[in-house]
Amino acid sequence: MQHADGQRVGVVVADSVGDLVAGKFRRSAEPLMAPDGQQTFCRAVNPGVTRGRDGRFLMMFKSRSAKTGGFMTQWIAAADQPGGPFKLVGPALNDARYAAEDPYFWYDKERDRYYAIVKDFARTQRLLSPQFGALALVTSTQGWGDWQPAAHNLVSLREYTDTAGRMHSLANLDRPQLLFDEHNRPVCLYAAAGEQDPFKGTPSFSLVIPLHD
Repeated sequence: MQHADGQRVGVVVADSVGDLVAGKFRRSAEPLMAPDGQQTFCRAVNPGVTRGRDGRFLMMFKSRSAKTGGFMTQWIAAADQPGGPFKLVGPALNDARYAAEDPYFWYDKERDRYYAIVKDFARTQRLLSPQFGALALVTSTQGWGDWQPAAHNLVSLREYTDTAGRMHSLANLDRPQLLFDEHNRPVCLYAAAGEQDPFKGTPSFSLVIPLHD
């Protein structure tokens, strides 16, 4: 925890992907977001950014509910430019029953709603999903202050079926990411996964789940 606390969100800017890979990027002089010690504590990490309804860039990020420990919270910050400056505008998930991390956050223009896939970290009530560590879908009309589990809130339990039809249980399912096609439809879900505890040095891998035939 002594290394995790104090983490902040930053950004690098490059003119191309090639430049980024080659290390030719510009690093932000100041963090885009840091814990303020009043509403967000310990750290600001795991950002997900989308361009919202009004054209501004919204960032969902993870923090904590108390100066030492507490539960995981999600907050929304906004900026006119992707490089910031970002300002905190309100909570996304700041109730222990909705403790979560690893948000994949996007604005669905067709539905005019905000969505996020999160990893369920609630320790008691199962309101986000039926299983601790599962992936859940939450949604909002405004973008902050009104986030709730979606009508079909379960994205994936900690398991998958391989191409031979065998079911595999997972110890961890983390960092969800969606791939969208040219029609802005989600076509594939990616996640980091491990069949045994990765914190004990066992292998992890990228899980790829097609969403359309």
